[in-house]
Amino acid sequence: MKQGTLRLLTIALIAVLVISGSPGGADASAAAALSLGKPGTTYAYVTSYGTVEEPYTVNTNLLNHPTGLYLDETETLFVNEERGYRVVRDDSQYNPIGLTGTSFTDDYVFSSTSDMAKDSDGTLWVGDWSRVVQYDVTGVDPVFLQNFPPTDPWVTGSSNDRFDNVLGIAFDRLDKPAQHMFVSDANNQRVQVFGFDAEGKPVYINTIGETGVSGDDQDNARFNRPARLAVDLNNRLLVADSLNNRVQRCATTDDWSSWSCETFDLGGETLSYPQGISVAANGNVLIADSNNNRVLRCTDAGACAVVVTGFPGWASDVEAKANGDLLVSDWAEMVVRRFNAQGQEQDIHKGTPGVPYTTTEGHFFSPR
Repeated sequence: MKQGTLRLLTIALIAVLVISGSPGGADASAAAALSLGKPGTTYAYVTSYGTVEEPYTVNTNLLNHPTGLYLDETETLFVNEERGYRVVRDDSQYNPIGLTGTSFTDDYVFSSTSDMAKDSDGTLWVGDWSRVVQYDVTGVDPVFLQNFPPTDPWVTGSSNDRFDNVLGIAFDRLDKPAQHMFVSDANNQRVQVFGFDAEGKPVYINTIGETGVSGDDQDNARFNRPARLAVDLNNRLLVADSLNNRVQRCATTDDWSSWSCETFDLGGETLSYPQGISVAANGNVLIADSNNNRVLRCTDAGACAVVVTGFPGWASDVEAKANGDLLVSDWAEMVVRRFNAQGQEQDIHKGTPGVPYTTTEGHFFSPR
């Protein structure tokens, strides 16, 4: 009888504790819900499969979706790999810039590269989404020099020292310290103009366009997703105004403290989502008319001819060699194609069609 009474009192006490929400009741519920593993089970690291921070082997002969091109004064070609997250130099004796196939923001690691150009000192600047990065590329291995912005370069923004999706970079034909750097800031609908201080650091001068405001194809004061840039022989800026299906030409008379733009005359030709633009040594303007699968060659006065038609993939950018040959990046087929001055394809200048990288049993690319 006493045992029965004691059992009833114990049950009643537990019920009171649970109903009252006391810590003892909560602990009891948590303990009941806890599922323990088998007694004596332990885990220990054995091995890893794959190669740390290397999704595939480094191969400078293959391209993972090439976009921007830059041909320097020695005709060394720099190719931007959008999905390879690196910049490849044409001569195979040079090491690429960027960690192959890895997206990050660091001195030698890119987040989303787009375009590159050299300044008057011969250093290379690379556009990388929220920043521009400067390298000394005179040797086999690139040497990091600086980021702009210098602090938190991975942070996007719309202030004058921030970018949001850099798609193009170009320099005028002056020498430092008078030289200007132009950066197309696509998501902010603008092109930023910079000078340089005595230490070679960028100094903001002005904004071409209106920050955060897009315009239509009748509005010469605004852009709609400005892409790659070029500077003509008269130091006028050419902008591939991609979503307005045109090229804008901008000029200044007072060191870019003020500016004016006009729609570049195409002589009756129409563009569809142009991505790439460059200026040949003779002053001709070359336009990668991406959505129309062709390349245009125009005189300074606006007399244009379709030099490449029926482009096999997606023409993302174009450069002209001294002999008149054209190099065109094919984003879709993952190669750079070479055409003669008449627009006839000569060969695959770099890459293998449809092959972005070499796979091996010892590498994984984003395993799930």
